[in-house]
Amino acid sequence: MIINGKISYQELEQLVFLLKSRIINSYIKKIYHYDNLWLFKFNHFSFVFEPGVAIWPGKFIEREKIIHSVGVKIRKEIGDTKVIDFNIIDNDRTIVLKLKNNFKIILELFAKGNLILLNENNTIVVLTRIYGDFSHGKIYPLDESDLKNFNNDYKLLLFNLNENNL
Repeated sequence: MIINGKISYQELEQLVFLLKSRIINSYIKKIYHYDNLWLFKFNHFSFVFEPGVAIWPGKFIEREKIIHSVGVKIRKEIGDTKVIDFNIIDNDRTIVLKLKNNFKIILELFAKGNLILLNENNTIVVLTRIYGDFSHGKIYPLDESDLKNFNNDYKLLLFNLNENNL
């Protein structure tokens, strides 16, 4: 359910759980931008990220004519890289894509949202929105022990989906 124009934490958590099996061990191919939306294209799957609002499985009907500067930088840094983890920070609307080359892509779904690329030291390489102490070259406060532990008894409460629906 969209609350105040944004996906709820519980729905986001469950969506991450559903998407994990599709994204982990796939390769991120390209990142596109169009009309304040970001498309993450993997070898057999894609999802759209609307900063500060939601993510959903899908594609763009149309793409930008000139590639966004953040998209260019991310493509240059990560290339065609394998995703080794896709998770959400527990009780926070922040998604973390961890890549084989130790880079991470952070998708913030609170306030106005943000798309952030971190290097192996969690230093911000590029981001879409500078605010407070979050700018290029600063350390992003990511503690991987805060990631959601989706254990074997995790249950879907809101979605009645399976692999065929994604």
